[in-house]
Amino acid sequence: MEQQSAQVADEIMRTAAGCRNLVLFGHSMGAKIAYEAAKLLESRGIRLRGVIVSGSPSPDIPEAVDADSLTDLEFGGYLQRLGGIPEEILADESLLHLFLPVFRADFAMMRKYCDRSRKKLQCPVFACGGTEDPEAARGEVLGWRQYTSADFGSRFLSGGHFYLFDREEEMLGLLQTAVRGFLSASNEEAGVYNECKAN
Repeated sequence: MEQQSAQVADEIMRTAAGCRNLVLFGHSMGAKIAYEAAKLLESRGIRLRGVIVSGSPSPDIPEAVDADSLTDLEFGGYLQRLGGIPEEILADESLLHLFLPVFRADFAMMRKYCDRSRKKLQCPVFACGGTEDPEAARGEVLGWRQYTSADFGSRFLSGGHFYLFDREEEMLGLLQTAVRGFLSASNEEAGVYNECKAN
């Protein structure tokens, strides 16, 4: 995780040097990477406008699924139930055999990662998720509230772990609204936080 987040932070500094309107977004494992990268960037004096996390429990909750204890058949079945993996891969045994080590490595990294320091970001955090996500229950997603000293907002759309693909248009609108809120002087421009704080 340290290596992944450092690479992301370094690349952002290389490609977005001088940008004053940085917003990070990460889904699932990417949410934890975005958080860790944001911590690094803030420690280097980079001011972020916000971080959007999706489909992810807060950083103090490690990955529950021990992929190493599952056979390829069991793990493949779990991935299929989770959704988001192209059917072409799941249906082709040789392709699945190629990709399973990558998926296992991702799950292993997330199982080892757990940050109970609750290091608060200085920028606002907006957390979103699917109402039927087996990987990130509502309460686990709302735990991100503890990881910012600024505003926190949340929104849940119907769907599972990859709800953002099933509700693509709605998700894009939600992201645009959140970013507009981040970029406004008061973070209230689009009503994101007012509405979510009431939930």
